[in-house]
Order: sequence, then C-alpha cells, then structure tokens
Amino acid sequence: MRNLLGLLRYDVAYNRTLGLPVELTDLPLQEVTAQYAAEAAQLIEDNEPRASIISVTRKGVTDEGEIIFEVVMDVVA
Repeated sequence: MRNLLGLLRYDVAYNRTLGLPVELTDLPLQEVTAQYAAEAAQLIEDNEPRASIISVTRKGVTDEGEIIFEVVMDVVA
C-alpha cells in the first residue's frame, strides 16, 4: 500500500492513471486532506481489494512543504 500511495499519476509507464492526482499539490492545505483521503481510498479500493482505509489524518508539513499523512488501514490476509 505504501507503494500505491507514493505514486503520482503518469509516473507508471504502462498504467498512466495509477496513482494519486498531481493536482493535490496545488490545493490549499485545508482542502488537501479531504481530497487526499477520497483519492487514496479509491486508489486502494481499485488496486488492492484486501485492504480498506479506516482513517486518514494530516500529521504535519515539513520545512520543504511536504504534507505528512497517517493512513490507517485494515488488511485481510
């Protein structure tokens, strides 16, 4: 799941729509958490049927502007 959530769309050569939308980087901080949660849930649902997202929390922002999220998932083995 970490790999899926670390991908941006158009990064994967033969699956250009796999990943999170690049437009998330341009959203205001208040909007990005809700949009990230929705996009991450859809990405996991479409590509990893054994997992489901329980919660997404914004943990902070680094000095470089990277937003840190905590994603809690339930995984069925």
